[in-house]
Amino acid sequence: EEGLAIRGAISCTQPRRVAAVSVPKRIAAEVGRRFALEVGCPIRFEGCTSPESTMRYTTDIVLLREFHVDSKLSKYLIG
Repeated sequence: EEGLAIRGAISCTQPRRVAAVSVPKRIAAEVGRRFALEVGCPIRFEGCTSPESTMRYTTDIVLLREFHVDSKLSKYLIG
């Protein structure tokens, strides 16, 4: 993941809001990254993320909203 994140952020969609918050907290703790800074969760009403977040866990609805604003999803590596 670290090599891919150099070229763009990695987005992982989660089916439920609870998972979109709890999974990145656990990932950040396991890999020694800072939650909300390097590993974030931009979710509706309470985003815990920053522009430096390279791993972003979110619900599919939030990712679709990002797509409507930027149809190329330019902050992510698509490949």
